[in-house]
Amino acid sequence: MISEKVATELKGSVRGDVILPKDGRYDEARKVYNAMIDKRPAVVVRCTGVADVIAAVKAARAEGLAVAIRGGGHSVPGFGTADDALVIDLGRMRGIRVDPDSKTVRAEGGSTWGDFNHATHAFGLATTGGIISTTGIAGLTLGGGIGYLTRGMGLSLDNLISADVVLADGSFVTANKSANPDLFWALRGGGGNFGVVTNFQYKLQPVNNIIGGPMFFEVEDAEKVMRTFDEYISRAPRELGAFFAWQIAPPLPFIPEDRHGDTLCVLVTCWAGPPSEAEAAIAPLREAADVVAQFVGPWPYPALNGAFDGLVPARDPALLEGRLREGPLGRCDRGALGARPEGAGRQLDDAHLPDQRRGPRRRAGRHGLRAPRREVRDGHRRHVAGPRAERGQHPMGERLLQRPRAPRPGGRLHQLRRGRRHEPRPSEFRPELRPAVRGQIEVRFGERVPAQPEHHAGLARAGGPGASGTAAHSAFR
Repeated sequence: MISEKVATELKGSVRGDVILPKDGRYDEARKVYNAMIDKRPAVVVRCTGVADVIAAVKAARAEGLAVAIRGGGHSVPGFGTADDALVIDLGRMRGIRVDPDSKTVRAEGGSTWGDFNHATHAFGLATTGGIISTTGIAGLTLGGGIGYLTRGMGLSLDNLISADVVLADGSFVTANKSANPDLFWALRGGGGNFGVVTNFQYKLQPVNNIIGGPMFFEVEDAEKVMRTFDEYISRAPRELGAFFAWQIAPPLPFIPEDRHGDTLCVLVTCWAGPPSEAEAAIAPLREAADVVAQFVGPWPYPALNGAFDGLVPARDPALLEGRLREGPLGRCDRGALGARPEGAGRQLDDAHLPDQRRGPRRRAGRHGLRAPRREVRDGHRRHVAGPRAERGQHPMGERLLQRPRAPRPGGRLHQLRRGRRHEPRPSEFRPELRPAVRGQIEVRFGERVPAQPEHHAGLARAGGPGASGTAAHSAFR
């Protein structure tokens, strides 16, 4: 609970809304994307600017409250809320300013990729931003950021130039390659518990209209489609982005009416290169099997980036649960599809993972996404280079509030903790942050694969472990 005195002071120093449990708006304000997450925070602060964020962090610090940060509001694990916490809601901070001369853009932490693409497309520019436009830019970038443009332009974090951050003591800093470089290194894929990122600056690339769209195939042809995709994408031109998915056929005009509601497999393509070369680039995927239906052609990039928004409505409390079931996916194992040929390229190679460590994919469960404790304890050592994670330090829930053991002498965290005045104190760092992986990531069907980490959104005490950036969201789950 927050004291009446601090609540009154907070209301006086914040221009946005300060919503307490007795407020009629409380139940609506505490809702998150995943309806399986039902938390009751002590207070929700809907910030309108950096000053509000600073005031909220200082209030949480004064009361010793946990802090959760909500950006685009698309966190499946529900990191944007916590019981008895102070929630910093950045949803009203969605200002975006494009500089077409320098091909850069500044976007506030509550912006979604729909906001971002709308602003940048007017200048014929874009950067990597997932496949759902309602995803927040903050969560995707802080966790890595994969999307249609990844193969040619890198991850979202590769395009990050600088970030404005409110630290756990309420101080404000800018992190980039020259100012606070260690903090900048940590933010680029480290996810959370370094501060509240209020503003992001990205570099942009010329992207206007693209050519692509979905191609639907029979479930019985899934093996051929997946094998073709697996073999072709390693040598495809970098301007081609694509992904494989399972989809219940929606009632769209280009899909035969008698197939509406049928389970199909789909390849979604995006060609960002010269239009004259699009057909040659996409043809090998189209020829994987007989096409049931397709909608491949020229699109404005924002239109393709938001084409699947209806499947995951923005801020709509969707019941999300994942479990492995018998079906076509279960049959497409390594034995059925075979291993990738030795020496083949990767859709994501080390050129696009210069400073990033890939962690275990969290699994869905009754209470949202969570990682098996053994994987966290053992640091997923079969797949990822780096020291073992701290025993008992689960990446979800209140275990993050525990103080980690001392870092390895000479390591990056050890350097971070050694007396830079602007950096958080030792207890404010996440125990599972590890050195970067310098090797290559290789995908093989039927094996557990190192995946983009989905980082904790700041369930940390403002006076102890630091407030974080917004919840990370992987574009490809």
